[in-house]
Amino acid sequence: MTRPAGLLLVVAVASVVSSRWDDARGWRVALGPEALAQIKVSKARIGCLDVQTDGNMTAIVGRACNGQWRCSYKAPSEDQYKKMGVKAKTRSFCTQGMEITYQCGSNDFHTASIAGDAWKNPPAQLVCAPPGPSSPSRPKPGTIAVTGARIGCLDIQADMNLTPLVAAACNGRSGRASSPSASGSSSWLTSPLR
Repeated sequence: MTRPAGLLLVVAVASVVSSRWDDARGWRVALGPEALAQIKVSKARIGCLDVQTDGNMTAIVGRACNGQWRCSYKAPSEDQYKKMGVKAKTRSFCTQGMEITYQCGSNDFHTASIAGDAWKNPPAQLVCAPPGPSSPSRPKPGTIAVTGARIGCLDIQADMNLTPLVAAACNGRSGRASSPSASGSSSWLTSPLR
């Protein structure tokens, strides 16, 4: 892909500006603190995670996800990752999971784990909350304020791995829990998510 001709104008006051060309997404520009809060993959691995301790997929996942606020990364199959030059440690009766450790700023580390043979499962979801307008420390009465959300086998999924995603979709919305309808079904909110 060729780089588009033209002028890229960035105005920044007391901020560091960085930009780079990305063949898949075009120009990527980051201004000061925002650049520190975007996804930065620090370690990614696939294989039998009990014995595959080093980050054998870090560069590959980093190329796909670094610098974004959200990234959905589907684990490659064993054939696919071998074609990419990735070597994974395995052993008998051990499935090949995928684990991605990333950060959303200074000392704000997160881990996305896909168990089993990871390529047979949904993609890993990496999410960093983009900076928004400053909000008061207390939520407005009658609005939703998500403090924790998790998905997975809840007896072993201790960390709140879904909080940023649910908070981004729900925080600040008005709504209330509803009781089951006459048809026997229930809904979370009286107002639909848009």
